[in-house]
Amino acid sequence: MRQLLKSGQMNSVAANKKSVFFEIEKQSGHPTLKFHYNNDVIKEVPVANLNASEIVKKIQEYSQRSGAPLLKYNHKVLSINDSVRGVWSPLHTPKSHRHKI
Repeated sequence: MRQLLKSGQMNSVAANKKSVFFEIEKQSGHPTLKFHYNNDVIKEVPVANLNASEIVKKIQEYSQRSGAPLLKYNHKVLSINDSVRGVWSPLHTPKSHRHKI
């Protein structure tokens, strides 16, 4: 982290991401990145023992996220109905096409 701040590489990252607010605080212990998202979620990413390029990759990765948890969809179609075509009923067809008993 010190190498990233001393080299000025953080300035170029901040210039590329003008919509992101950067604040650097001096604290004791290992460095961490804190990401505050609009949905009141705070993600803390430890960057201890990472070089400057890996830290920049972490910043780019987490700044593109929305803060929502990552979801895996096991189905090809996400729908309210159980069927792709919806709920079937014989009453949904016109009277002229209904089966006559």
